[in-house]
Parts: sequence; structure tokens; C-alpha cells
Amino acid sequence: MPRSIPASSVSALRRGRCRNCLPNISITGTGSISPAFPYRGGALVIPDMLGGRIHVYWPTPATVLPLIREGKIKALAISSPQRSPDLPDVPTMKELGLDELTLEFWAGMWAPAGVPADVVEKLNAAVNEALQSSEMIASMKKLGFESRIASSQDFAAFVAAEIPRWTAVVNASGVKSQ
Repeated sequence: MPRSIPASSVSALRRGRCRNCLPNISITGTGSISPAFPYRGGALVIPDMLGGRIHVYWPTPATVLPLIREGKIKALAISSPQRSPDLPDVPTMKELGLDELTLEFWAGMWAPAGVPADVVEKLNAAVNEALQSSEMIASMKKLGFESRIASSQDFAAFVAAEIPRWTAVVNASGVKSQ
């Protein structure tokens, strides 16, 4: 959020403007209305935020960390389950009582249905090994990401749990498939 906005907490923003699906979780979770304004990438949002045309943005920390450190924008909360090592004084949404706004950006490796289990396990082991390399850890940290080492079963369970959560968000938002 731009430093010029006189809000110093998430609760002060429950009637603010936000980006992407997080506002829709906010609508269903807190009763506040937070319209979303689509942008074609985070780099295009920053000038509008600094110019005061939008007041709230939900970026990856790496996108805005320099601006936070320079005092050009304020970080009110982080949506990850735990505080960011780069922003240790910024509370999590969960700490603020907004459990439904706890989320992380994630990616996974997929394979077609029917791939033999032993092949999936070999791929999983190779990916996990690569994620533990110092080069990969440094590269991901630059982007504001942390790797999670897990089994293919853990990943499948995570995805299965995300589907009903995001289905509810999309349904509550009124967004229709085109």
C-alpha cells in the first residue's frame, strides 16, 4: 500500500481495493466488499500503486521488498502461514485472525494419468534433489519463494485440499467461465 494511505493495519483496509481472488476470499470471509482490478502482471501495478490509483495489492514479497525497504509502500500483512524472514515485523493474516486469507504461491510438477508409480517416485526424488541445491535455493530466494520437499502423495493431498477452497472462492465471486 502507498505510504500516503493513512491505514496502518489490515482491519483498516477491509473496505479497500484489492487484486485477484484474495478480495473474493475477503468478501466471503469478512463480509467486506473488495473489488478486484485485473492487471497484466505485477510490474504494471506498481506505478499505479505509487501514483495512488490503487490502494492495496497482494504481490509476492520479492516484487515489492525494495519499495518496502525504501519506505515507498507499507506492508500490512503477509498471506503465508508464517512470517517472512525478509519482513519479520510484518504479521501474517492468520495472526490477525484472518485464517481464510492464508495462502501461498505454489507450483508443482505434473505427469499424465497412468504414469507408473516407480517413475513418479524417481521424478519426485530428482525434483526434490534439485530443490535442495544451493543454486536453486538462491534462485528461488531472489524471487521470494521457498522450496518444499515433499512426496508425490503429499503434493496430491495438498492439491486435493485446494480444489474445494478455490471452488468456493470462485463461486462466491460470481465469476463465470467464458
